[in-house]
This record gives sequence, C-alpha cells and structure tokens, in this order.
Amino acid sequence: MKEIIIKSIPLYDGKIVKLNRNLVELPNGKLAFREVVKHQQGVCIVPILDDNILFVTQYRSGAEKLLLELPAGLVADEREDETLEE
Repeated sequence: MKEIIIKSIPLYDGKIVKLNRNLVELPNGKLAFREVVKHQQGVCIVPILDDNILFVTQYRSGAEKLLLELPAGLVADEREDETLEE
C-alpha cells in the first residue's frame, strides 16, 4: 500500500525543520492531506559506564522544562566527509 503525492505545499522552511502539507492519493483512490516534518539529520549515542547508562539534562523550550536525555546532536552540514558514526 502506497500513497502517491499529488502536490506538496511548503508551510515552513527553518534552519532545523521543514514542514510540508502534502495532498496524497490513497490506495483506494480517495484524496487526503498529510503534514510532513523533515528534520535535519542527527545522531544519538548510548554511553555506558560500569553497567550504567549515562544521561544528560537539557532545557527544552517545547516542554518548558529540563528533560533527561541520551546525548545527541545534529550533523553539521559543512562536514560532508564525516560519517554518522564519526
């Protein structure tokens, strides 16, 4: 089952995320809208020290509080020669 994109309407084009509203044709022939968020590529690690998983705290504006997270970050655009593992 696959949806066919008929039209993609850009709603927001930011530094980290892009938001499109896609008009799609469903497998049954009906039309529907899909809101699609595309995020800049990122990586995450699971650091383990002495059988303990290490976390970091970071303030997140959307949640309006400190959150406990695994260490993560965005992949720099200017480092095209860098692999995700690096």
